[in-house]
Order: sequence, then C-alpha cells, then structure tokens
Amino acid sequence: MSASNQVSFSDISSGVMGAVFELPAIVKGATTLVRTKPEVKRSIGLVLEQNAADYPASPAVKFDDQVWTYASFNGWVNRVAAMLQAQGIGSGDVIAIISENRPETLACAAAAAKLGAIAGMLNFNQRDDVLTHSIGLIQP
Repeated sequence: MSASNQVSFSDISSGVMGAVFELPAIVKGATTLVRTKPEVKRSIGLVLEQNAADYPASPAVKFDDQVWTYASFNGWVNRVAAMLQAQGIGSGDVIAIISENRPETLACAAAAAKLGAIAGMLNFNQRDDVLTHSIGLIQP
C-alpha cells in the first residue's frame, strides 16, 4: 500500500494476480464444500489428518513469508492437541482462543477439533465488560 494508506490500482491488481495462482485450490475447496452433505461427519481435524496423509508436502497454511506443509502443520496441531489433552481438555469441552489472526490461532482451533472440543474464538481487541460478556456466552 502507498504511504497515504489508500489502496491503489496496482495494490488491487497485484492482489488479484496473486489470487489467480491460488484459484485451483480455491475451486477445489469450494467444490468440496458444495458437495458435502449435512449427514457427513467431518471435522477440521479429520480433514487435516487425511490431507497430511494424502498430500504431506503440499502447502496447507501460508502466512506472510512462511509456509507449512500438511505434514508439518498436522504435526504442530498434534503437539498442541497433546498439550491441551494433558490439561484435561477432551470431547465436548469448550476452550476460549483469544489471539490475532495468526497461524497459531488456526493450530489451536484445529487441535481442539481433533480432541472433539469446541473452540470459542474471541476477538483479541475485546476488553472489560465486552470480554466478560463474550466469555460468559461461550463458557469455556
């Protein structure tokens, strides 16, 4: 972006061009989403395990200049899940995740899913009464 914090045409065009390379993955994901029936029991954790087995070297998460393959991301999620499980988190439990939009947030949510727990996502900007209200809603 330019110094004036305005989005320029070149900012938009470079973003669109970057998205073109991701189009096959986006279409594949959208197709899977549309074809999945409500009675199919699938979770983020199950899909991650399956993709780690089927496409271990393929990129799973991209953030800034970092890339995690399905195998490496799945390994990370498994380590987080083991830590949560050691803390007594299991199926049906609710945990609160408060973080910026970062890969760590996704890893924690996927780890909760692998354990059958529910990840309540909280906005990291919340404070005081608003945060207390949000925590009261999800009851982690």
